[in-house]
Amino acid sequence: MLEPQPDGSVRVPIGSLYAGETRSLTVRVRVPTLASATPGPRPLGTVRLAYEPMGGGAPVERDARVTYELTPSAERVEAA
Repeated sequence: MLEPQPDGSVRVPIGSLYAGETRSLTVRVRVPTLASATPGPRPLGTVRLAYEPMGGGAPVERDARVTYELTPSAERVEAA
């Protein structure tokens, strides 16, 4: 369930995660067409992972920048 935030961001709670476990999140976005884009990676947004360690300790937050690159090459898409 998406939780819109006052600053325009969206919070996506994923529940409890344990060592070795993975979760996936798919997000639909709109980007410019290949004809109007400049070559190379382009910024898309930021993802923040925040959690509280089991057994106590200070909460942890990590941010990662997300980029995308447009290509007409199906082979490059498959390789990624």
